[in-house]
Amino acid sequence: MDIFDSSLNLEETHFNDGFNEGYNDGLSSGKDEGRQVGLKHGFEIGEELGFYRGCIDVWKSATRVDPTCFSSRVQKTITQMDEWVRKYPILDPENESVTETMKSLRLKFRAVCATLNLKLEYNGYPKTSDAQEKAALINKFEDETYNRVGYTLVSKLAPKPSSDSRPLSSAVFAMVKAALEAIDLELHCGSHPQLGVVDHICFHPLSHTSLDQMAGIA
Repeated sequence: MDIFDSSLNLEETHFNDGFNEGYNDGLSSGKDEGRQVGLKHGFEIGEELGFYRGCIDVWKSATRVDPTCFSSRVQKTITQMDEWVRKYPILDPENESVTETMKSLRLKFRAVCATLNLKLEYNGYPKTSDAQEKAALINKFEDETYNRVGYTLVSKLAPKPSSDSRPLSSAVFAMVKAALEAIDLELHCGSHPQLGVVDHICFHPLSHTSLDQMAGIA
């Protein structure tokens, strides 16, 4: 009986060891896959929100130039979209309101486009011919006291980025160039009017990106 008991115990031990090993491997793989899916989904949400933010900023700029260019109904809808984009819980993806908020944004956007007879639609972020994704604007921070604006851009990096495959740095240079051409500090007013047209550019690594990779981009 002792021999059989030992055999049964040995089989059970192997079973438990195999189960625990498989469970731990599955848990680790699941976390990695979940992280990648989460990053991809978050990137896509950021792209779409950035698209709506860009449209809202253009429309609001137009109303500042000519307050009568849009009807009061359209302006009210644009204001609602602006509030929803600002309040979107980007850092809380499990928030129950995210689905309804995005659905409302899409409906309001279509309503504005239909009213203004605009053939404008978000079809996802465009890809270049070599499938290298460009930089996406995901946030715009307006500082009324300093009379300045801060932008947040994100981008994927090629495994071995070259000078021709750095969409993030290219986008930053393009924004700096546009700012230098458009802003006249002699007409600027704010708490710190002489800081400069562009006074702060920083790069932060996300996900598995290293500081060395960021240093190479910067």
